[in-house]
Amino acid sequence: MTGQPPHTWHSLSLEVAAPACEAVEFALNEIDALGTEVIDFPKQTRESVIVTGYFKSLPASAKLQEALDYAFQIYEIGDRRIISTKTNEIEHTD
Repeated sequence: MTGQPPHTWHSLSLEVAAPACEAVEFALNEIDALGTEVIDFPKQTRESVIVTGYFKSLPASAKLQEALDYAFQIYEIGDRRIISTKTNEIEHTD
């Protein structure tokens, strides 16, 4: 141990309609997620999935919204597909 305080990561989880999964994952990567995770896959058998992005610090709401709008345009997702959002702090563990 180096004596430095443990690092804390942040997660941003979005429950989305299954057809929007790939677009939301793209949006999270566009705003510099350290990584992403999709829960409740495969999307073919679910109405919704949870897409989680991990960050050093949470992105600003406006930046997230801009990235989602752009991704929905690229992926031709017509209407809003975000069902819910949740944030969490994840402390470093060994």
